[in-house]
Amino acid sequence: MLKRLLIAMFFLVSLDALVSPARADDGQDALTALRRLVGLIRYERNEQALGLIATDRMVSFLLGSNSATPEQKSRLASLLGEYIELKAFPMALEYFKDIDLTYDAPTTVGEQVHIRSSVLYGGSEQVTMTWVMARVGADYKLVDFLDQQGQSQMTVNRDRVITPLINQRGVDGLITQMQTTINGLRQQ
Repeated sequence: MLKRLLIAMFFLVSLDALVSPARADDGQDALTALRRLVGLIRYERNEQALGLIATDRMVSFLLGSNSATPEQKSRLASLLGEYIELKAFPMALEYFKDIDLTYDAPTTVGEQVHIRSSVLYGGSEQVTMTWVMARVGADYKLVDFLDQQGQSQMTVNRDRVITPLINQRGVDGLITQMQTTINGLRQQ
């Protein structure tokens, strides 16, 4: 169940760069945004929580070198937001509702801020994860999520799901599949 949370939660970009402590302001701003995101999920304020997730940036990463029209990108970002709200938020809520996360000091990796967090699950199993935040405009937003092994969920989803689907059906086929998946989630 926890692995499903980590996989479904959010997709993130893994960078192979030097890690350094975040500048105090950046690290604090990113941590504040992350704590707000977790709080909004906890209190089921999904629309506001989605505002702290950079779905447009995620879509650009997921598409990789595949070309898409601005309309397709916009539709994919909207569908990704719906998927996160219908699939990831309920899973996260299950874990965040009664359990507080602990956060390590933020670190800068390239232009991103990584914030490692952990939760004591089931009273004895400590689960760690890393949230990847990036400045989008004036604010920090979630752009990726690293599992316990440090794997980017954005990379995993792009390589295992998105790219093969685009290769088979094109971007319009991806949009159709995402809409079908979302329709199925709505009926649950």
